Amino acid sequence: MQENLHYPQRHHYSASSNHRSPATIPSMPNSVKPWFVPPNHVAIRMLCHVSRVGGLIGKAGSIIRHLHHQTSAKIRVEHLPNSVIYPPAEVQRVILIIGSTSNSRKLTLHASENNAEEFEVSAVQEAVVRVFERVLEVAADSDGAAAEVAVEVEGIVSCRLLVERGQVGSLIGKGGKTIEMLKKESGCRIKVLNMEKLPACAMANDEMVEV
Repeated sequence: MQENLHYPQRHHYSASSNHRSPATIPSMPNSVKPWFVPPNHVAIRMLCHVSRVGGLIGKAGSIIRHLHHQTSAKIRVEHLPNSVIYPPAEVQRVILIIGSTSNSRKLTLHASENNAEEFEVSAVQEAVVRVFERVLEVAADSDGAAAEVAVEVEGIVSCRLLVERGQVGSLIGKGGKTIEMLKKESGCRIKVLNMEKLPACAMANDEMVEV
């Protein structure tokens, strides 16, 4: 992919909750003012097909505001550069979620209609789950066009995240031990995708992680 289709290479933010000073999330050209990541907060970048974005935002931003009030996390659909022109089926947008890692709360997840389990999560974890649930709802109501959040078989869905390349090693762990542990504990398939072309909304040094 051409270099000018990526984010500018401004990598001043961190996904670590241990950094001591506020950091800046890089923004696309012509986008709104960048957000800051305060201490004990993290930034998650989730991919969402452009056809799902309107259903996530809601009329006059009503749904995304509700998600913000529900989780206390900042949630924003990032802009694409004006120069990017792709067929609608190929366009992905980044859902930027910034939330606290320290606010503990209870979250009930339903593995099936009759099987629910309660988990203790942070504010940012709850926000990621709530946003993903909403995208799934929109996808279920759509016409089934290609999307990054897609139903592969009944009950199985996939979510793709953009992760800075320097952080991927921590996800994988020495000899792949960390990612294997996460797979075992979560029951999910987790992999770093070996893709020659990242979506236009990615930064030049991003990797794509699929859960």
